Amino acid sequence: MRPIDNSTTPDEMWKWNEIETIVKGKTKSALIVVSNCETNSKREVYVRALAKHIEITRLGACSKMMCNEKCAEEAIAQHYFYLAFENSVCRDYVTEKVFWYMEKIIVPIVLKRSFASSILPNGSFIAADDFNSPASLAEHLKYLRSNKEKYMKLSDYDRKSCGLSALFVSYLLR
Repeated sequence: MRPIDNSTTPDEMWKWNEIETIVKGKTKSALIVVSNCETNSKREVYVRALAKHIEITRLGACSKMMCNEKCAEEAIAQHYFYLAFENSVCRDYVTEKVFWYMEKIIVPIVLKRSFASSILPNGSFIAADDFNSPASLAEHLKYLRSNKEKYMKLSDYDRKSCGLSALFVSYLLR
């Protein structure tokens, strides 16, 4: 895997119409897959508050809805956003699921911009702490769902298999 550069061929990248087709197939707002139910980051508290304002599909041990790889792929295809809320909030740390799911045209939402911005490409994620409350984040997500072009611009960085896996490896080697 390598970053996208001038030698990247068109076949290695998503085409705008491919992204558009994938986005048209999405029918649900947010997805979270968790197995650690009580966390240092208190993500579960934020998720409960956010769920009062927007639909959230919960999968994994904490939801009692276990999900294998095929199930996760299907869920990702249906959802616009992935709540990539970390177990612990630590500088320069994001959950590995961000890297797994970014190539699937789903926009990750992290808890803190300041911790993710040195790792993830600018404009490729949403940070919960950019909003005054879970309700205001929910309003923004609803806006993006209703404005497909704005949503797809968040996915504009996204390419088939170039770059993100290399980004993950470089993150691990830091």
